[in-house]
Amino acid sequence: LDGHFTGLGFGHSGDSLVTDRELQDAFSRLLLKSALSVVLEGLKKAVNEMVRPQQCLTEFKRDPEWAEKLDVTLSPVPGISRCGMLTLQNKDQRIVNTEEDFQREMSFLRCCQHQTSGLAILPHFYQLKIPTKQPTDFFCRLVRNELIAQMIQQKLHNKQAAMEKLEKAKPLKYGKKVSRKMCREQEKEKAHMMNAIKKYQKGFSDKLDFLEGDQKPISWDKKAGAKGQQVKK
Repeated sequence: LDGHFTGLGFGHSGDSLVTDRELQDAFSRLLLKSALSVVLEGLKKAVNEMVRPQQCLTEFKRDPEWAEKLDVTLSPVPGISRCGMLTLQNKDQRIVNTEEDFQREMSFLRCCQHQTSGLAILPHFYQLKIPTKQPTDFFCRLVRNELIAQMIQQKLHNKQAAMEKLEKAKPLKYGKKVSRKMCREQEKEKAHMMNAIKKYQKGFSDKLDFLEGDQKPISWDKKAGAKGQQVKK
């Protein structure tokens, strides 16, 4: 059967097609049986060509100097506990809370090994006479861990000093407010007393209520209300 299919164009390659007329002719010559015909495909040969990929790799591969690559390989950096001791963290302790900014930035510093790699590369820069510059980027500044710690400590100190200054200013502000209120009341009482003295001197009034310093003077509105009540009676 395989040979008959091959003669009719049913080879293993499957490049040619068989028409209906050719199939009818083959069936009339008893070359085909009255059953389902299946095209048999040969096994594909796996190709593992290593010459051409290596040739292409050598064509575009470059071997630049270290100053152009700036690659460095370091061992993992141990963690630092709150007491200042070096600790090797296990898998559970490596989980970082993404909501805490300080913990997240410290994980960047440890995992990316910014500080250790920076200290290891600087001598090579000095040896090759390559000029360096202090970066202004936030993540690059993490290389200098001590400087970041000092900046955070200074900000916390300034914030605490501002809060203490605000707490001290609150009683002073309240005291000034009370003193201004007392001054206004004293000025009002003094003006009322001066008006009462002038009226007594001119003879408009014969009362000496202004001489009673402990008692508060009665306002003119209250006096007018009292006179109105007497008239109604």
